[in-house]
Amino acid sequence: MKHISYNCFVDLLSYIYIMITRQIHLHFILSALTICISLHAHAQWGSAAADSIINSDIDAYYNDPGKRNNQKFKSITRVMYSSKDTNFHKKTLVSKTKAVFDNTGKQVYTLVTDIKQRCVDSTLSMYDSKNNKTRQTDYIFDSLGKRSLYSDEVYTYNDQGKVLKDSMTESIEDVRLEGDDNVELKKTGRFEITYSYNRYDKAGNLVWQLQVENEDTTITLSTYDDKNRTVENKTYNSGEWGIERMVYDKDGNITEHVEVESPGDTTITRSVYDGRHRTVEEKKFNNGKLGSFESNVYNSDSSHVNTKEEYEEDGNSCPNNNKAVTTYDTHYNQVSKITNSLKGGIPFTVKVLDKIQYENGRMVCDTETTEEDGNMYMSRSTMITNYKFNASGDLVYVEERGGGQYATNSKTIKAYNSYRLTTKVEEYNSCSDKPYSTNIVIFYPDDETIKEEIEIEIEEKTIKRYGKDSRRLEIIRSKSNGNNEKIEWEYQE
Repeated sequence: MKHISYNCFVDLLSYIYIMITRQIHLHFILSALTICISLHAHAQWGSAAADSIINSDIDAYYNDPGKRNNQKFKSITRVMYSSKDTNFHKKTLVSKTKAVFDNTGKQVYTLVTDIKQRCVDSTLSMYDSKNNKTRQTDYIFDSLGKRSLYSDEVYTYNDQGKVLKDSMTESIEDVRLEGDDNVELKKTGRFEITYSYNRYDKAGNLVWQLQVENEDTTITLSTYDDKNRTVENKTYNSGEWGIERMVYDKDGNITEHVEVESPGDTTITRSVYDGRHRTVEEKKFNNGKLGSFESNVYNSDSSHVNTKEEYEEDGNSCPNNNKAVTTYDTHYNQVSKITNSLKGGIPFTVKVLDKIQYENGRMVCDTETTEEDGNMYMSRSTMITNYKFNASGDLVYVEERGGGQYATNSKTIKAYNSYRLTTKVEEYNSCSDKPYSTNIVIFYPDDETIKEEIEIEIEEKTIKRYGKDSRRLEIIRSKSNGNNEKIEWEYQE
């Protein structure tokens, strides 16, 4: 029998104390204790998140981080201005955010100042020698410049870079607005404390997790098969428990999915598959009663018929049952859908018929007719959608017409460059021959790197500019009400 180390023993006592004081069921306490002891030899404490928390904020300053080429900076400053004129000849400083990086490119400090250049917020981040973030502390400043703690999050890791523990202390603040240029955070003197512990098996699967947020505690126990597939999850939260179980066939398809929620609410889904892993039948039972049935009948060319039936569960004498039969062609496009329903016990039918035309294997026209009939009501509408493609197969034109009273005629026109990247998109409706929305993309000479993005709406125009290495340079947002905004980025190498 292996001995439990002093640290593990102390941890176990801590976890058991938490579970007992939160009145957690004995079954979960014993299960958690068993897992802790059985996995102790493998030291598989860790986090459900990534193996390590590595700051990648520098990528956020690039439109395409792949073009950054590991460029590092001492600092990056984001400056926001406002102006009543679109040329920003007279601009007013709104805020400034400066991010400071260490010599490995990790963001270690952030400082935010407001319209009066007063400190508003700051963040300090710390890392270990393996680039794991070990601590992040956030501070806020009042109108007199006095700093106070807002939040503090601490991480500890094992040798594999998995989080041993994640704990966070966060101040509870009341937000009070004073004018358009000042936000005060009124301190309440109260803090929220959250933390989590996790345990893994030797294959790295999460088998035990404890999450505590003030008075709310959640425990999850998971088991896996020899192929590392989840076969059971047990969850306890605030006096309620739940169990989830999965059964697989030899091909890895889930043939049975069981969900049990206290008190005694059970849902079982049973599925059957063909040799191509496609679902051919699925039945869903709610507390022993059949709630829905779905089947797919496939032809050799992959065209198929889908049938789905839903049944009311409470035994209502005026049920709201539903049956839909949908036919798909070999391209998986809908050809027809006939829905027969009982709404309050009264029959109601909806028929949708699609007449689809193809050219060179692409759908170029879909004429969809919808008929509704039932309860002294009848309606019929037709929607025609046309598609056009260029010689390379890119969609360049979509037009929708018809559809009845609640539909809107519309069309979309697209253009592409030599690399088949979108350069322009125009959106039209039936109210005007001018587009209500236009997006333009301008590329550098390589036809791959974006230089400008221009978004034109009815009351707003936005221009985004980027450098040759895809770094963000500026955003100019012009509004019809005169409240124009501009954001600039300053990079110090």
